[in-house]
Amino acid sequence: MNPQIVKSYAAGEKEAMFQLVYKGSKFSYLMLLLFSLPILIETPFILNLWLEEVPQYTTIFLRLVLITALIDSLSGTLITSMHASGRVRNYQLIVGTISLLTLPVAYIFLKNGYPPYSAMIVGVVIAFICHFARLVLLGKIIGFPISSFLLQVTFRVFVVSLFALLMPVWLYSCLDVTWLSFIIVCIVCVISTMLSCYYIGLKKNERDFYKTKNRSNYIKSYSMNIESIKDCYGCGVCATVCPRDIIGISLNVLGFYEPVILDSSQCIDCGLCCEVCSYLHDELSLQKVEIQSCAAWSKEKAVRQKCSSGGVSFEVGRILINKGYKVCGVRYNTEINRAEHYIASTVEELIPSIGSKYIQSYTVDGFKAIDRKQKYLVTGTPCQIDSFRRYIRKFKKEENFILMDFFCHGVPSMLMWKKYIKEVKKTIGKITYLSWRNKVINCHDMKTMIIDNEKIDWHDSYNLLVKGEKGYYNSRLSQGDVFYRLFLSDTCLGKACYEKCKFKYDRSSADIRIGDLWGRMYKHNEDGVSAAVAFTQRGWELLHECNLEIVEHSFDVVAEGQMKEMPICDELYKRMKILLQRDDLDINQIYRQLLIALKYRKVMNRLKHPVRTMKNILKKIGK
Repeated sequence: MNPQIVKSYAAGEKEAMFQLVYKGSKFSYLMLLLFSLPILIETPFILNLWLEEVPQYTTIFLRLVLITALIDSLSGTLITSMHASGRVRNYQLIVGTISLLTLPVAYIFLKNGYPPYSAMIVGVVIAFICHFARLVLLGKIIGFPISSFLLQVTFRVFVVSLFALLMPVWLYSCLDVTWLSFIIVCIVCVISTMLSCYYIGLKKNERDFYKTKNRSNYIKSYSMNIESIKDCYGCGVCATVCPRDIIGISLNVLGFYEPVILDSSQCIDCGLCCEVCSYLHDELSLQKVEIQSCAAWSKEKAVRQKCSSGGVSFEVGRILINKGYKVCGVRYNTEINRAEHYIASTVEELIPSIGSKYIQSYTVDGFKAIDRKQKYLVTGTPCQIDSFRRYIRKFKKEENFILMDFFCHGVPSMLMWKKYIKEVKKTIGKITYLSWRNKVINCHDMKTMIIDNEKIDWHDSYNLLVKGEKGYYNSRLSQGDVFYRLFLSDTCLGKACYEKCKFKYDRSSADIRIGDLWGRMYKHNEDGVSAAVAFTQRGWELLHECNLEIVEHSFDVVAEGQMKEMPICDELYKRMKILLQRDDLDINQIYRQLLIALKYRKVMNRLKHPVRTMKNILKKIGK
């Protein structure tokens, strides 16, 4: 586990590292407790067998040594985390000094006539102090969540130890010292410890994992009821793969898609739904990749104007359609106001997929329409694509598919989006057209909807244009658009986007990943430049076949400004969940209730990064 901790820290995956530290500390203690508890209780009997004549204080010495070892076992992964950070000078000085205090303090006790074992008691106390010192130092150096560790690990193992001791200690006090009593106490110790570890030491998801011998059996154990998986990615691939067609996905109370068993009596326990589920697998479906990256943009200016950035997605789709592929992309359905996957067989049919859709896509109908024997380009969020690769790999059809995802910020609640649209419809009536990213106001509308000729710079293109039966609505982030303010504040994303996303930055199961290239190298480009990353050689070759201008760069240049890790789930998220479920509040009222907290967080973020803040201020003054 230690190499994984170091690797996670180096990759910037702090949440993953913290979870490894929790598990490493807890399991180290529990394993040692299992073997040491019988010795702790039956110390006199064991020493009599071994030494025959037991020296005075030996029993208590041995017991105190074992207690010290148990305390130290909690700190193993903490020490590894500190070494991984590379900032060990203060740690060594402080913890080393505390450890050395054992000698003078023990000397004082012994000098004042205390028994010899008092030195060992001092050692136990010092071990406790060192443990807490490590936690405090880790909290200051790498932001380690001290309270969470104390609750999930330290307190939990203390309760485990207490319950594990009760029955063996009672038996030990009641039985005479014989071989039979020794065997009985040892057996009870093992059973009591194992039960305490399983029901108290392990959390529910950990118990579920260890119910079976291996991961595959764990996955299969869910096959009877996939809808028990809550707060998942909502990718819909489980519904696609089900041979009985009894799984659907629907919006939960918070406005995110989740699997639902339509008729559990028809389930044949095949386990396919869980085998393809990205949420149930910690690893990516595409591994051991060599990343190749570039800046890219369409050679046709009109395509760049119509697309969110450089038009790579459209050009990839167009060339593959001309090669006989079909495209499973995403369009916005104005009839029911949702984003959904669909099949495009011609370039004309591909046009509705142009541009970003910053809401969760309903995938089921689009994915089910795919014929695995034919060739497709499939686009989607990274989690959708990861599950889809598991799906086509299961049926050995990977060669028929090109998969493309994007640098994902997360998906916002559909409750928030519906509240937003409800307010827009009050002004413009039924929606007939919608675009999230306009660079030129009338550009996205292929039917030439002429409103005005205002040009919007690409760097200011978080710009919602909604056409309705009574007029149009146009609002952008720089002008205070409520949807974008809430979406980009990370207050309304799916729970899995905060806790289970493993697809940030350079982690993908797609052949190609695209996004906006907003780094310093292209900061003056206002037409749009795409970041394009190939995770397979097939994807890299395809990019070079398209009608694209390609400039190769290192991945750090191409991915500059993209999220490297999961967003932080703070108190604002919890408040947002409550507010979104209130029917009496519209989107503007919700935003006003969060406004003060959002401004406070913004100010604090600026104070944390004074250099960057000053640069931004000077930049604005220069303009």
